[in-house]
Amino acid sequence: MTRRRSQGFTLLEALVAIALLALLAGLLTGALRFGLVSTRQVEARIAGLEDLRVAQHFLRRQIEAAVPLIVNDETRGEVAFRGGPGRLDLVAEMYGRDGMPGLWYLRIVVQEDEGGSRLIVLRQPITREREPFRFLPDADAAPLAIVRAPLAISYHDGRRWLDSWPRSDTLPRLVRIRAGEGDRADWPDLLAVPRLGVVQQ
Repeated sequence: MTRRRSQGFTLLEALVAIALLALLAGLLTGALRFGLVSTRQVEARIAGLEDLRVAQHFLRRQIEAAVPLIVNDETRGEVAFRGGPGRLDLVAEMYGRDGMPGLWYLRIVVQEDEGGSRLIVLRQPITREREPFRFLPDADAAPLAIVRAPLAISYHDGRRWLDSWPRSDTLPRLVRIRAGEGDRADWPDLLAVPRLGVVQQ
């Protein structure tokens, strides 16, 4: 007669089972960690895209509603709009801290650093005694957007794109803010059409 094997596991079988369970737990933990990291990265990317969408909306609204205010001096009047590749000065209708609407000098500045570009907005209320676009240290300043690619502001005069706006008698036909080129573009070109007309100060 053969002896029947006792019901149960040998020590070797138990060790193999424990090793397999540990391996499975390690794989599941790694997959869970990867999933959490991926989720955080996607959430950060979505938040960044939402920040860019808000920044684009703000920029488009302010440029399209730019007031072509004539600034008077002894020699001649000029439109209070200045543009360069890294800076845009304009007059905008905005609400102040007191909740009252008014005209404000607005400066949009591109600051380059090793991580990309930052759009900074400065604003200051217009007063008769203040020289146009002479921003004082107490001017409101706020970061608007951070992008990886270099930013450039350009202006269309009806025939071609210019790196700066040389005319002091009118606004450009279009303003373009470009964030990078080709595959490095963080957003599609932002195009805004300033309103036409002139307002005397």
